[in-house]
Amino acid sequence: EFGVGRLSALHYATAEAPGGWRTTVTRRESGGRLTLRGTLAERPFQASAKAGASSDGMSDPVYPYVLEVSVGGNSLRGCAFDKRDRPAEN
Repeated sequence: EFGVGRLSALHYATAEAPGGWRTTVTRRESGGRLTLRGTLAERPFQASAKAGASSDGMSDPVYPYVLEVSVGGNSLRGCAFDKRDRPAEN
């Protein structure tokens, strides 16, 4: 889970670290993609989201964004949504 406010502050949490980390990121929007860059837990961080149907393969909802996250060279790809518009479970 990660959350971004209008001030480009980021909260990033994992199942292993539910309290997560907070940091400041630079924000860039280009070509329909939002990219956030910064440092997280003293490691380089980048997250990119773009509109596009995405399924996590484990549940029924289809999410409206494709998300790619890299922290310290470890990359993840998944789905995302705006928490104001959370998809309903089928």
